[in-house]
Amino acid sequence: MLNNNFMIKIKNKYIFFLIVLFPFIFFTIVFFIVRTKEINIITDSNFSISEFTDASNNGNSISIIKKQKDTLFIQNILKKGYEYPYSGMQINKKNYSLFSLYDYTFKLKIHVNSDVRISFRISEYLDSYTDTLKPLSYLILVKSLGLKKGFNEIILNSNQITDVQDWWFQKNPSQINNLNLSNNLKKIKAIWFFIENTTPIDQNIEFKISEFKLAYNPLSLIFTFLYITIVYFIIVFFVIWKLKKVKYIFLPIDLTKVENKLPEAQSKILTFIATNYHNPDLKIYDVAKDNGISEEVAKELIKKYCNKTFRQYLNQIRIEEAKRLLNESNLQIAEIAFKVGYNNIQHFNRVFKEHTGDSPKSFR
Repeated sequence: MLNNNFMIKIKNKYIFFLIVLFPFIFFTIVFFIVRTKEINIITDSNFSISEFTDASNNGNSISIIKKQKDTLFIQNILKKGYEYPYSGMQINKKNYSLFSLYDYTFKLKIHVNSDVRISFRISEYLDSYTDTLKPLSYLILVKSLGLKKGFNEIILNSNQITDVQDWWFQKNPSQINNLNLSNNLKKIKAIWFFIENTTPIDQNIEFKISEFKLAYNPLSLIFTFLYITIVYFIIVFFVIWKLKKVKYIFLPIDLTKVENKLPEAQSKILTFIATNYHNPDLKIYDVAKDNGISEEVAKELIKKYCNKTFRQYLNQIRIEEAKRLLNESNLQIAEIAFKVGYNNIQHFNRVFKEHTGDSPKSFR
């Protein structure tokens, strides 16, 4: 038959490791299940890629997109017609739902046939403002980049796309003085990749995009996790400290039932007994002397608030601590008897059985 003390130790170890590992387990679940690590825009079946030109503004610019396996081929030509011509591609969810770019990084590998300046543009839904029937009421954020002829690799954090151009404020004048206007990138409608009027008219610009991915950046999640973990362990250690304080100093009195009823002097009496119970020579005289009262008053206060005599209360504290040591330590029974204030093993055995109905050996 397994030793009961051994089983309790095993159980306590499992509980300890569970408490320590809980925030790490939670972080793992969030990171690997809740968050998508990487999205391949070219091949992901949830996204669609389409031509994007100034045709909606009565322009004549050209965009032709062809897809071959994992590669996009895009031909762009700016034409006269619209005052500010543009041409490129648009990316959105196939069901036109909103999606998040928060903590994502754009990763692109592009071959271009000429030096050219491109723009990333994203449209974000603004709570309490955007009207889904009015596309320009979405917050439009822009980031411009220069590409050299030949191969280019772009790594761009989504939070770097921050420019709000003047024309957007002209279309949305009520937002000019909006100090809370911010981009949290959690409700994105579309992404655009295009050339604009800095490119000469009628120049043929050809892109070969072999990689267009959104890679999740875990840094902000890690910082949040570290902050929450620190707070979590502070709370855990505080709770453990409070439990240990109640268990080892005020044991076994249930303070939640009496502390509000005890004047300061009475509380000091119980504290003195609870911190000196291991002294085999502890007497009511010592309690009274420490608190500056007579022995009779000390006896009456203990009887009134604990419903026990001094000796009964002292034995209860000692036996409760002995029960804990029998369960949670490998100390010999004689050692435990001396540790809790009994200098006679036979007397300890007798008092223990009176309180528990078992001998210390049977209890263990």
